[in-house]
Amino acid sequence: MIVFTLDYRAPRASFTLSNAHGVYALFLKPGSSLPGIVPGEDGLLYIGKASGRTGFKGRCHFNGKSASHSPRRSLAALLVDDLGLVPKGFPHPDGEYKTWGLTLPSERILDTWMHGNLLLAIEPRVDAALYEQELISLHQPVLNLRDCPQSEQHERVSAARRRMADMVRGSV
Repeated sequence: MIVFTLDYRAPRASFTLSNAHGVYALFLKPGSSLPGIVPGEDGLLYIGKASGRTGFKGRCHFNGKSASHSPRRSLAALLVDDLGLVPKGFPHPDGEYKTWGLTLPSERILDTWMHGNLLLAIEPRVDAALYEQELISLHQPVLNLRDCPQSEQHERVSAARRRMADMVRGSV
């Protein structure tokens, strides 16, 4: 059995992220909450891999664009009403809005919420992809919508994301 070694958790500002590859995890801080979501052990919400040219620097999601980061999209969908976030559609070349993110002011609001309510853990590893899949399979974090069995909470996150997609298409 794989051992979850991402034990050091701290606010994002505590880390100097590099281009190194590895695995990272997002945890809900004690005392923080997400509407309708019960996090996993120790507040675990998401496990991801940092790879490619930018490694950890490009994948830890605390200051980014929701359109290209799955955990940010899930957090935005769950917090849209509480934080007053405004979704924004990105048109596909065929004219349809096939993906969504947030307006720039809403991205900054989500950044602030994440910095105030989440903890980060990182582990540099050369086998990041394999290790990520093993950890997701074992822990089944609620914001991981692939590579693990989908619970009622996973479905709640997926439904919230569908609602956001409907909002940018004008059907909500």
